[in-house]
Amino acid sequence: MQAFSKQVWTQKRPGFLIRMLSIILMAILVGCSQPDRKPAVSASNPTPISTPTAIPALDLVHNTVSLSIMADVVYAGTQEQGVYAFNARDGKKIWQADITGIVSWQPTVADGIIYVTSSTGEGGSVYVSALRAHDGKLLWRYHSDMNMNLAGVENGMVYLSTLAQVVALRATDGIEVWHVDNSADQALLVEKDVVYLNQVSSFSALNARNGVVLWTHQLADRTDVLKSSNGTVYICCDKGKFAALSARDGRVQWSQTIDATMALTPQIVNGIVYLQATKINLGDSTTPTASTSFLPLFASTGNMLKGARQTQSALPLKQGQTSLYALRANDGKVLWKQMGKSGNDGFANWFQVEQGIVYSMTTTSTPTSTTSTLVALQSESGQPLWQQTNKIAATPYSACIRDGVIYRLGAQTVDALSARDGKPRWSYQLAGNAYDLPIASAQNLYVGTDNGLVYALNPKNGQLQWRYNTHSHA
Repeated sequence: MQAFSKQVWTQKRPGFLIRMLSIILMAILVGCSQPDRKPAVSASNPTPISTPTAIPALDLVHNTVSLSIMADVVYAGTQEQGVYAFNARDGKKIWQADITGIVSWQPTVADGIIYVTSSTGEGGSVYVSALRAHDGKLLWRYHSDMNMNLAGVENGMVYLSTLAQVVALRATDGIEVWHVDNSADQALLVEKDVVYLNQVSSFSALNARNGVVLWTHQLADRTDVLKSSNGTVYICCDKGKFAALSARDGRVQWSQTIDATMALTPQIVNGIVYLQATKINLGDSTTPTASTSFLPLFASTGNMLKGARQTQSALPLKQGQTSLYALRANDGKVLWKQMGKSGNDGFANWFQVEQGIVYSMTTTSTPTSTTSTLVALQSESGQPLWQQTNKIAATPYSACIRDGVIYRLGAQTVDALSARDGKPRWSYQLAGNAYDLPIASAQNLYVGTDNGLVYALNPKNGQLQWRYNTHSHA
């Protein structure tokens, strides 16, 4: 499977949105671990459906399905406190298990274990449950009374972060190996033997095996640790700076001023760093204005904002200006920059570098309309190759690319476009909203919706291969 789908195993969320959500979600207490054992729930297999006809929407409010795939098995976590495993080819259910709390994050799969993060609601407990991948048996469960992020699974350990602690657990039984104090709710970056800890005015590199601090870098402002590659750590956007640090000692290798408040994870290809960043500015008026709008959803954050609905709300006037950068990796020199169209509530949704082309999707919303722009740029020069602009009913949430095809999600629609010229190939109407990354394999395109459905579509023509309703089997 290609690089974009590998991101599915460990879901990461930009710190900007996490900070917004933490105001609502956080409690005061520090979490503690506790073992738990519970048998998996057995159930009969579904009958695969071959018709491409979309089924009527179910009368459900929040039953979002979050998907991951590994070794021809699709794993699904639901907001009805269930986890499922399906045969990726025909949709037959392998197992079903009950867990505590609703699942709003894509499961993480590693070394025969599936890790599922769930919560019991606003201000309630958050759990990470470890299930045996082949039969769904609960191996252990870790509990916190605070918002909790699962950063990754490396070195036989599971790394978690809360507002108060960073914790490393033994993957096989959930026993704590080490913990350190934390003062921010930023997601961790785990890279082999190093854990990068981002805090309010500094971030540190920790030894992943024992939590010992290797080095600390002071910050002028809060920032995100975005990427670690070839001995370099890339961070953004400390006072509008995109910087490269030595992974060995934290020394600044170069720093480049950019117009950005937040950024998506950069991609490094052939010695060039590609970055899609958005700068948010308040408008001339600070008076809140009633507008019909969606919260900005990023490809890597859709699972945190499940069930977002179009609502009338009082919002301050603001502008989101998104730009694409290509910088030389060894010294940070800007090779080219392309600015997107600015507008109210304008944000980046997705970008991908593939076979010498940079693909970018942005959304611009106003009180009266929403516009989606998908553009392809030559990676060496930044010259536009093609652009597709559509007036849409709702914000596109995410996309992926595989085998020369771009698969794009927008509310209740998934469509396929040619990566060569942007021309539409097919479109499929879903019975619910889809917020997570679509998952493309050689066999199928997999999508989970917010009313309990799992879809498998033929990537060539959009025909429905199979569908499963997790609500009816809860």
